[in-house]
Amino acid sequence: MGTFLRNQEIVDAIQWFNTGDHDAVVLRAPLGDLANHGGPIPWLAVPDGGGQVVRAGDWIVTDQFGDRHVVANPVFRALFRPVGEDVHPDDIAVDRFAAVMKAKLARKRGQGRGGWEDKEFCTGAFLSRLLVEHVDKGDPVDVANFAMMLHQRGEQIADERERYIDRKLRERL
Repeated sequence: MGTFLRNQEIVDAIQWFNTGDHDAVVLRAPLGDLANHGGPIPWLAVPDGGGQVVRAGDWIVTDQFGDRHVVANPVFRALFRPVGEDVHPDDIAVDRFAAVMKAKLARKRGQGRGGWEDKEFCTGAFLSRLLVEHVDKGDPVDVANFAMMLHQRGEQIADERERYIDRKLRERL
């Protein structure tokens, strides 16, 4: 398996030729338009119950969210380039994590959340309190997003006293 880059998206990919090249590809009875195929066909199942037919030379791409996709070789070659040996695993991990952070932020914006960049509306102590609370909840993506917000505002994580004062002030509103 290799590591590849597309528009700053880093994925893992392996080119498939035969049964056994990738553990996610299984043989299944052909259905629908392929019913007259004459034997089992290579198939990449997806969690929603669907899947994709896999042909010799196709690439099985695993994205930063762990989702797998079949990409035809010519399309793969046009979209992706190999990541060189000079790219450190730390850089790959940060790029993958940043993509997950962005996706979570977008999801929360869709739910009406936002305003962290407005220091009058959203204090550093409030962001710090949210960060600490989310440590206890166990989601490292939320913690990273709150840390990013503080960092981008040029602020430190507020101490316990500042967080307490901010909470009490907000309770009065």
